[in-house]
Amino acid sequence: MTTPTVSDSVLTIRVPSSLKERLTNLAAASDRSVAYCARTLIEEHIADAEYAAELHAKVKAIKTGGRRAYTAEEARKEL
Repeated sequence: MTTPTVSDSVLTIRVPSSLKERLTNLAAASDRSVAYCARTLIEEHIADAEYAAELHAKVKAIKTGGRRAYTAEEARKEL
């Protein structure tokens, strides 16, 4: 993971107390800070969220006519 630098930004979020407790327990078990664990989890999973958002945008474009979808039969013909 990355080391904090002067250019790092601060992010404040509200989470359910049960999630905060889980994060605190994880930090204690891994001998890391809560901030480190939260940052690591975000860094490791943001790519999945970005990919899901990209897929959502593509589906929306198909539904609104901005992008064409192909049937399995049409795709097979192209192969």
